[in-house]
Amino acid sequence: MPPARLSRWTQPWFRPWSARRIRIFWLVSRVLLVILAVAGRTLGAQHGVLGDVRLYDHWGHGLVHGAGLPVDDDRWQYPPAAAIALAVPSVLETVTRLPYEVGFFLMILAADAAVTGMLARRSASAARFWLLGICALGPVALARFDLLPAVLVVAALVGATDRRWGRVGLAVGLGVLLKVWPVLLLPAFGRVVGARGPVPGAGPAPARDARPGPLVARATGTASWPALARLAGGLAAAVALVAAVLFATGWWREAFGFLGAQEARGLQTEAVPATPFVLAHMVGLGSGPVYDWGSFQFGSPAARAVATACSVAEIVAVLGATVWWWTPLRSRAATNPADRMLALLLIVLVTSRVLSPQYLVWLLAVAACRPLWPNPAASGPASGPGLATGTAPVASPVIGPVVGPAAGRGAAIGAGCTAGAAPMAGPELAAGHTGLDSVSGTGTEPATGTGAGGPDRAGAPSRTGPDTGVGPVGARAAQPAPPRRWITVGLPAICLISLVVYPIRYDDLLAGQVVASLLLVVRNLLLVIVCWFAVGEVARAARPGRRPPQPRL
Repeated sequence: MPPARLSRWTQPWFRPWSARRIRIFWLVSRVLLVILAVAGRTLGAQHGVLGDVRLYDHWGHGLVHGAGLPVDDDRWQYPPAAAIALAVPSVLETVTRLPYEVGFFLMILAADAAVTGMLARRSASAARFWLLGICALGPVALARFDLLPAVLVVAALVGATDRRWGRVGLAVGLGVLLKVWPVLLLPAFGRVVGARGPVPGAGPAPARDARPGPLVARATGTASWPALARLAGGLAAAVALVAAVLFATGWWREAFGFLGAQEARGLQTEAVPATPFVLAHMVGLGSGPVYDWGSFQFGSPAARAVATACSVAEIVAVLGATVWWWTPLRSRAATNPADRMLALLLIVLVTSRVLSPQYLVWLLAVAACRPLWPNPAASGPASGPGLATGTAPVASPVIGPVVGPAAGRGAAIGAGCTAGAAPMAGPELAAGHTGLDSVSGTGTEPATGTGAGGPDRAGAPSRTGPDTGVGPVGARAAQPAPPRRWITVGLPAICLISLVVYPIRYDDLLAGQVVASLLLVVRNLLLVIVCWFAVGEVARAARPGRRPPQPRL
């Protein structure tokens, strides 16, 4: 599909959302998702999604009543802090007589609202991407506790933009102790921790260096020791906090037994490396998946060999990324930490022996944070320095300040106005990039010009061109890069296909039916494609002098 046509097709996706629209959409969509989750097998679904919630109820009841960690249950495969999280609804049930399911959904909805609020305060497009992505994934997103580590990862990435490295360490530590995957943030932050280089194209120094504000590591930057100390202090505080709760409750025994359980698992049916086995099962070759370790998986010797190779590939990828991103070489350009995290997380998921549908919540959370980090591309010739879409924070009584449309939906801020805009605008405006709430080269509405001191006088001619979001009249409109659109549109599409596979047609998949099997193959192929583009984007951005396009959602 040509880029111009792709832009027209996806233009409604990129239009700005107001604070009111975000609030209403969150409320309506989450109520519908909870209803679908509680209703069970609706719309012809072959499986319900409450099975894990009932299992959480069983575990939580045992934890609260002195049974300790369920280490004898082969379905317990979580770090120790997960026990604390799953016990919260049980404690609420004991105190208030509120059913466990109600307390669990309230806890998950609170986490979802926190993610939406943190994103919306900085970028309406980021919040919109998150809201729509969770809707595409369906009720399974709210019927698992993966939103809890997701909110901590978003908090860590948001804290990093404000240089709050102690808070970042605390969020990462708690996330790792809930589910291991947030540990990938540590490699992704390489040479960004404490770096204080100027943000290219972000306007004059006073506005550029204002705090709190966005952060971009210099190409030659290295992590500073004070920032590393604060990060380590936050990690230590998280460990101490969880350890105190575990020792106080007696849940510390075999707290890390989950590590062996993970290695004992086979190749889950939905995992990308299991695709050849799914196709073989579809045409009647080989054995089908069997239920073991809490999921349906292929347990043949060949499948176990592939699972072992997957574990080795994951370790190599994480170690390689850590060495590459933490080595202070001057020849490497800085890249967006959220882009790094997304690329590494995609590699880990594509090569993982286990890929449950709720894992896609991880990808949505990290991908939604990509626009929160400014990009040097804003100062490129196509955009001009200090340009942004005409959005400004809008007060929200529910989730706080939200970036919403300003006087004109396609308003553009000239190169000289960044200093005046930075104090009131969020990181999107202060960073000086081209913005996320418009489609480059597709708008037709006239822009509202602004100067350094505020909006233009009534009737004064605007010095900006049409709503291209790329700068003054005469500047060439920059077409959005197709790889970025692959990531932005591809992830919700992957979530939507996953919703069809599970819970709607899951029995057909296990039986080797053609349609369900091919849907899973398409989903896995899209994951590989998105992973390819994400890794390539980070690799290209790391080249010296490379100025990648700003992430668009």
